[in-house]
Amino acid sequence: MASRSTIGDVASLAGVSVATVSRALRGLPNVSSLTKARVEAAALELDYIVDARASSLASGRTHTIGLVAPWFDSWYESKVISGLEGVLAPAGYDLLLYAIKTSVRPVQTLRERVRGRTVDGIVCIDVFFDEEDVEGLREFGVPMVLIGSRLSFGHSLTIDNLRGASAAAEHLLQLGHRRLLYVGGTQKSELVSPVSDLRAQGVAKAITDAGLDVAEVLEVANDGAFSLAGGRKVMRRLQQRSEPLPTGVICGSDEMAMGLLSEARTSGLSVPEDLSVVGFDDHDLADVFGLTTIRQGIYATGEMAGRLILDTLAAGEDLPYSHIEMPISLVERDSTAPPRVVAG
Repeated sequence: MASRSTIGDVASLAGVSVATVSRALRGLPNVSSLTKARVEAAALELDYIVDARASSLASGRTHTIGLVAPWFDSWYESKVISGLEGVLAPAGYDLLLYAIKTSVRPVQTLRERVRGRTVDGIVCIDVFFDEEDVEGLREFGVPMVLIGSRLSFGHSLTIDNLRGASAAAEHLLQLGHRRLLYVGGTQKSELVSPVSDLRAQGVAKAITDAGLDVAEVLEVANDGAFSLAGGRKVMRRLQQRSEPLPTGVICGSDEMAMGLLSEARTSGLSVPEDLSVVGFDDHDLADVFGLTTIRQGIYATGEMAGRLILDTLAAGEDLPYSHIEMPISLVERDSTAPPRVVAG
């Protein structure tokens, strides 16, 4: 039986050093495209397969990135993961998922879950640390990227939640709506998140900026639970009461908005004639529902997080941490229109 080819065989055939072969096959920087192509051709000709364990021992890296979030069963997390995978997989990195749901300090729980040097970097989605946690985060000794939150330690990727919700409310106010409802809610874990409150504040700010009385214009419902079921629940409760329905609704997520829209249409309400609805996210199904929404580039956020991790690993501690505010925009569809004029 023929002996298995070694990294030295590949280096000899390609005419480069063993170190260059290692860097080229792991997708690391400082290898020209021509040299990389020559190394890959030699590896293919020799049927050489990288030994991941040997590579990890030699480099001191596991080629694994830890992904930390309160849960992984929502559309938002799946889009972030897709973006991350699109960048990390070609570079030879795997993702290891850690769900943190407890109300215990997140850094303490993360320390319990990530024991030893099991990952080369950590990406956190909607895990909200505070400045007291910085020293605890430094103990991990690996690059960190925070998605949805910002801290002095680690790269961060956020959106302006207040401005996004303000844009949604401004859109409805400009259409003539003067009875608004904001549908927010708690997340599906014990971890505290400021997102819903920030979006409610954004709606209130738009009303104030328009010279209107928030108490007269705005109602807040905090039981939407960021889910389809939560949106349906809010709509059913609205219809059971004696007070007039709001004419415009801003939901803290598209999933809540789609649940509310579905329940409204099932009960015979006309959208947007009886009820205008704005969501937040630009879900893959938002266009199917004709949902006006605030678009954020969730897949692009995952890609950016992956690039930040790889760049930091390549540069070591020489790469300063950065904060990036991802763009958002209002996307107008068929779920919003001026309120119906009731004949006097």
